[in-house]
Amino acid sequence: SNSPSLFPHSPVYKVSISGTEVMLTCPEDPESEIEWEKDHVKLNHNGNTLLLENFSEMENNGYYSCYTSTSKNNRNLLYLKARGNIGLQRKPY
Repeated sequence: SNSPSLFPHSPVYKVSISGTEVMLTCPEDPESEIEWEKDHVKLNHNGNTLLLENFSEMENNGYYSCYTSTSKNNRNLLYLKARGNIGLQRKPY
């Protein structure tokens, strides 16, 4: 199966996998304005869930974070890595 095998960096994110789709749910208050970043680059996406369709190791592996204006400096990081080259790595933010 080529379903991604994921290793949450932090237990607070909810990660659900359906085939090649991966849905991330942010632990922040869904009523807040939530921003997302991948590898420290802001994504053009708001809302407390982020859907990664056709999850691919090249496109989607990396460090994800979501934050609100109040949690921006104290955010949780989620490391996603597709099955294949498995390993959990930590790096300072």
